[in-house]
Amino acid sequence: MSAPGSAVSGTTPSVLQPRWKRVLGWSGPVPRPRHGHRAVAIKELMVVFGGGNEGIVDELHVYNTATNQWFIPAVRGDIPPGCAAYGFVCDGTRLLVFGGMVEYGKYSNDLYELQVILLFCLFFKETYLCT
Repeated sequence: MSAPGSAVSGTTPSVLQPRWKRVLGWSGPVPRPRHGHRAVAIKELMVVFGGGNEGIVDELHVYNTATNQWFIPAVRGDIPPGCAAYGFVCDGTRLLVFGGMVEYGKYSNDLYELQVILLFCLFFKETYLCT
């Protein structure tokens, strides 16, 4: 039995197969190599937080897929400590970070929220959110 859309039994046309492509030519302050970090998407932005490589970091980086640029947004308030292996979700214009490993053998059950409305104002010109 042939697969739906296949021309030959047991094969799938190459036009229907997803294909990985390495993204090159980006600009801006790219995050250091790391593991244990998390990323969420907000429209064409990928928001990356935490993780570690020779220590756990509390860095927040944003990648704009439309412009191929990395940037580090200025944030203030109760910034979560660096963590790895934590919960990270986007709920509308809020990012939520829950728990995680804050150092080897030490874990957290703290919950942090970051309102990202200013990212919408800056990148998407959604001025109705900015007033």
